[in-house]
Amino acid sequence: SLLSPVAFGFGTEYLSRYEEQGLGLQWDNIGTSPLEGDAYSFFTSIGMMMFDAVLYGFLAWYLDNVFPGQYGIGRPFYFPFQPSYWQRSEPTLSNIPDSDPEKPDVDKDVDSMCSPRRCNGVGVRKPCKHQDKRERMEREREEVLKRQEEEQNKEEEEEDLTGQLFFEPEPAGLTVGVEIQDLVKVFPGGSRPAVDHLSIAFYEGQITSFLGHNGAGKTTTMSILTGLFPPTSGTAFINGRDIRTDMDSIRTSMGMCPQYNILFKHLTVEEHILFYCMLKGTSQAEAQQAVTVMLEDLGLPHKRDEEAQNLSGGMQRKLSVAMAFVGGSKIVILDEPTSGVDPYSRRSIWDLLLKYRTGRTVILSTHHMDEADLLSDRVAIISKGQLHCCGSPLFLKNCFGVGFYLTLVRRMKDVRKKENECDCASECSCTCSTCTKVKEESQGQSQQLERALDGDVDNITTLIHHHVPEAKLIEAIGQELTFLLPNKGFKHRAYASLFRELEETLGDMGLSSFGISDTSLEE
Repeated sequence: SLLSPVAFGFGTEYLSRYEEQGLGLQWDNIGTSPLEGDAYSFFTSIGMMMFDAVLYGFLAWYLDNVFPGQYGIGRPFYFPFQPSYWQRSEPTLSNIPDSDPEKPDVDKDVDSMCSPRRCNGVGVRKPCKHQDKRERMEREREEVLKRQEEEQNKEEEEEDLTGQLFFEPEPAGLTVGVEIQDLVKVFPGGSRPAVDHLSIAFYEGQITSFLGHNGAGKTTTMSILTGLFPPTSGTAFINGRDIRTDMDSIRTSMGMCPQYNILFKHLTVEEHILFYCMLKGTSQAEAQQAVTVMLEDLGLPHKRDEEAQNLSGGMQRKLSVAMAFVGGSKIVILDEPTSGVDPYSRRSIWDLLLKYRTGRTVILSTHHMDEADLLSDRVAIISKGQLHCCGSPLFLKNCFGVGFYLTLVRRMKDVRKKENECDCASECSCTCSTCTKVKEESQGQSQQLERALDGDVDNITTLIHHHVPEAKLIEAIGQELTFLLPNKGFKHRAYASLFRELEETLGDMGLSSFGISDTSLEE
């Protein structure tokens, strides 16, 4: 029987028979039966259970690969017969056609429609009777087809231009670390795809921020890249390896910081980093060295022997980020690494990312726009599972930003008396209407007079419009005047001449200072 309980039951039965006979089970009778004419023995039960153990182990290995459960990417049922499973696969590049398929030749040989004839033995074609008419009709038809093709190409170019308006050209000379190709993920019972035909490339040596609202598909995409969920269609290549077939080899060079801390409560900080280093095949000596360096970079050398459960939330988060980078990780995926972290720890994590991004492909998910603006080489914005724009922070600011903000600070007027105030001394006993009015209102008016602002708004606006006609006054609060300057379409060196004149006439215009700022990524 292939059921281990059956072999175990027979074994206990034969053991009890030996005990009934008063012999007991010994090494000399383990291969014989206590019953006459019976070929079965206790040793047979042991052999059956050993065979069952090997069989069950094989079935567990096979079924775990084909049906991984809730998390993981299943292999085809015939995977043991695939050479790629037993041999370490080499990185492969995605198959991208180098050129468009050949277009059929639209030119026709009109002469071939006519039968060639030779005159006087000389190889000269004699034109057909209606050859000129046919050629004219062919030319007209070709012109019509050409016009139709040009109109179609123009429409396609306009559509492509509209679609590519918010996508910066891919950087040249950089190695692609992660390439997602037409990725789709539909969960059972879902009304719409969580990831809808997503295609994007992440480059080595860069930090790429993945932005989007809750439920946009960021975490689902990261889960597919790490092998937690299988894609419904499409695929992704990580360092040239396909996530559908080479996930085991991909994980040896991948680090992941999930949205929530996953730590062993009773392991120390050192043991956590050491464990993840050696889990990826790092030697003991290299792992110990990596622990020391990482603790110094995190600012946690004094917490080396502290258990994870005794760390603060910020320290636990820093430890989770550190575990993603150790062990020679070339692909690092960080899902909101600074969520719930105090400003000091957040800054430490930023410094760590900027230091360790060299030679790595870092994918960062965040809700903090200032974080994405500061850290990212490229920013990708996703909504409803679709990529809507991608490019450097500066590129996105130029696409969506309204311009630059010029802030001017007006001086305070130092007013001591009114124009109609008399020149009498303070101790005068004059009872004229002017002095009496001034004396009564002196206390209340003094504060208002001191708060008077210098600088005429119309003159300031005229000066700015002289250099940048498109400038607009958008805010005037207190001493500050804020003008919006365009980031495109202005005259050459217009801003330089504007700033130069402002510096030269700052006092004459009644201004104390001015400054300019760019549109933030959040704005």
